[in-house]
Parts: sequence; structure tokens; C-alpha cells
Amino acid sequence: MATIPVGGLASGLDTETIIQKLLAVEQQPVRLIETRKLKLQAVTTAFQDLNSKLLALKSKAEALRAPETFFARSVSSSTDTVATATAAAGSARGTYTLTATAMAKGSIAAATTTKAALTDVVASASGNFEFKLGASGSVVTVPVTTTTTLEGLVKAVNDKNAGVKASAVNMGTAASPAWKLSLASTATGASNNIVIVTDGTTLSVANTQTAVDAAFSVTGLGSFTRPTNTFSDVLDGVTITLKAGSGSTDLAVDVDKSGTQSRIQALVDAYNNVVSVIETQAASRKGADGKLSPGAFTGDLVPRQIRRQLATAVATSLTGAYKTLAEIGVTTQKDGTLTLDGSKLQSALTANPQAVSDLLAGTSSKDGIADLVYTAAEGITRTITGAIAVRQDGLSSTIRTTQQQIDRARQRIEVSERILRARFTNLEKTIASLQSTGSSLLSQLSQLNSRSRR
Repeated sequence: MATIPVGGLASGLDTETIIQKLLAVEQQPVRLIETRKLKLQAVTTAFQDLNSKLLALKSKAEALRAPETFFARSVSSSTDTVATATAAAGSARGTYTLTATAMAKGSIAAATTTKAALTDVVASASGNFEFKLGASGSVVTVPVTTTTTLEGLVKAVNDKNAGVKASAVNMGTAASPAWKLSLASTATGASNNIVIVTDGTTLSVANTQTAVDAAFSVTGLGSFTRPTNTFSDVLDGVTITLKAGSGSTDLAVDVDKSGTQSRIQALVDAYNNVVSVIETQAASRKGADGKLSPGAFTGDLVPRQIRRQLATAVATSLTGAYKTLAEIGVTTQKDGTLTLDGSKLQSALTANPQAVSDLLAGTSSKDGIADLVYTAAEGITRTITGAIAVRQDGLSSTIRTTQQQIDRARQRIEVSERILRARFTNLEKTIASLQSTGSSLLSQLSQLNSRSRR
């Protein structure tokens, strides 16, 4: 709201400064409330960060809580120039002999004649250039006229987005170009073979490379064809990539102890990230003025309860050959974070891999540590009833109430300002009126004095 300065023309007072100082006194409580709101918003942001870290922990725990997929898998190829493979966790262990007889290829069609320039026309009469993919594919029609240029035909084919990439290839030199139309299927496999249906151009386009499927056999399973060289529907959970059109290789699927360790390390890191957020936000910080100010979580019970709940989960002792995480190399440090002894874990995985799985992933009759961590994180981060959701809901309510207090206080200050300005304006008017009356009386007295002297 625009304000009109009140000048002390009659009183000689700096009334504008007086008003601003009086208003500043009234604004002090508002500033305190605004500071309180900023702190509440900082707490909300800190809880959002904590929630994201807990969701990450939940995800890492979930990856380890299913016994059937607990162990990471690695695949070694005896001849990796023939084929390579990767395997999902839990894939069946074993060795499979793969023999390749053909690699999947795409199709190519090319013109017999060339053009000296991209702007040369490619048709002597109006007609169509038509092609399809595979014997049963839909016919794609590209109209041509006596004004259709080579570059125009390339663009028209590409604009169809029909699974064929057209280009003009210079078969000559820069000084003496010889541009040839080339069509290549964007996917491999027999169903993507380019078939020229109608060639209404003068280019004489024909198929120069037939698209074929990958062909191979797996001993004990039989022979297969696939439209691509990478496929994951032959061995359950195993993705195979053919590298050659002939030759044999043994693909050995086995437990990947290194990969399993990486997944356990990921759980440890995610847990430590949660602890780190809680500790960082609970610690006091030194401001620009050198004074310490409390962190967002200082004095807040919820983060401490969350930390205790997770600490209880990872410290649980279970039944089995390995009863605690410490027995497989995961120990708790003084600051509450976890550390993983890789050598100890690898020894445990070598000595009794099933016991490691039972400890973390559990069995059909009992939960493992990963189950306990997942359940805790899931409960804490639940959308409506979770500890963080409830806490954030309370914070949001308090922030709304605080903003209402700020709005009401500002309205009161605006009213006070109007009243003060009205009062000082009336004061100036009164003083001006008194000054005018005084001047009139002095003038009259002066006139009386002058008459009495005569």
C-alpha cells in the first residue's frame, strides 16, 4: 500500500522518522514469527531429504530380501568371440553349450545407377516408388514426378518412418561425385527384409543384402532363430549376445560373489546415508556471525526414533549358521554407521553361501536382516501413516498457522500505520491552526500598541 509521507512543516518534527521507528517496534514480533517459519520450512526440507534416503535404503533392502534371487550371477564364455552373456540374480546355475550358425542381419537395397548431383531428378514420368518389409509387410508408397530429385526422394522415404533409413552415398570423389541411393532396414531379422515392389524411378533399385535371423542351437535344448543378436528368452534370466555367425562356446552361469558383495555394500551405503542425514541435521552449525545455531533435527524425537528402529533391525540376532551381520563382515561403528569387511564376507560366501542368504534374505519360515530393514523403512516412509508423513503433516499445519499469524500481524501494522499517519497529520493541522491563531493575536496586539502610543 502506497503511503504519503507526513512532514513536520508546522511542528518542526521529523514525523516520518518517528512513524517508521514506531512501526519498527511493532514489526519485531513479526520478524520473530517469520524466522520461526523459515526454521519450520528448513525442518520440512530436511525430512524430505531423509525420506528420499530411506526410500533408497528400502530399495536396496528389497533387492536382497528374496532368497531365490539373493545371489548375483556371472556368466563366463569359453569363446567370447562367439557369444557373451549376462545373468539376472537367481538364474539357474549351469553350463550351456551354444553353437552359432548365423548372425541376424538387416537388409540393404541400393540403386544400380548413380547421379552426378543430389539435385538431379530421379524419374522420367510420374509414378510411385514402393517397398515393404518382409513378404507380408505393408506396402509403403512414395510418389515421384519428373521434378523429384535424389535428395527429395531420400527425404520422402525417411519421412515415412517405415523402418527404412534412406541415404545418398557418394561412390565417386569430391571432384567427380557419383551419388547412389541406399536403403537400409533399421532392424535386423528376416521380417525386416526390404522388398522393392514398384520402382518408378530411373535408379533401378534392388535388394543387395537379404535380412536374416540369428540362428543357433543350445545343447540339450534344441535349435533357435531370433530376429536380433541379443536375446533373453532362451535361458531363463540369461541375456545372450551373439558375436559371430559360426562357432561354439560354453556359457557357464555361476554365483557372482563379487556382484553379491556389491549388492550388500549398496545396502550398507544406503543405511549410512540415512544415519549421515540424521546426524548432520541434528548437529549445530556456526553461522556467519560465528554463533552456533541448532540443526533442523535438534531436539526432534522422530529422527532419533527412526535411527533406533533401523539400528535395531541391523543388530538383530537370528537363528542359523550365521546369526548376526558381524559374522559375515558387517559391523557397526561408534558413529552408528556400518562398515563391510570384504574379505570376511567373501570367506563367508565361500564357506557357506546358503547361510549368508538365510541371514540376509531369510527363509520360507523366517525373515532375514534385509526383510527387517525393508519392513522398517517401508513403515517409516508410508505415504499417510508413516512416521515422516505424520511429522510433515504436523509441520505443514504449523507453517500454515504461522503464516496466518504473520498475515494478521501485518494487517495490524498496516492499521497502526494509518492511525499514526492520521494522528500526526491532525497534530500538524492543530499546530498550524494554533500558529495561525497566535500570529493573528500578535498582529492585533501590535496594532493596539501602535495606537496607544499616538
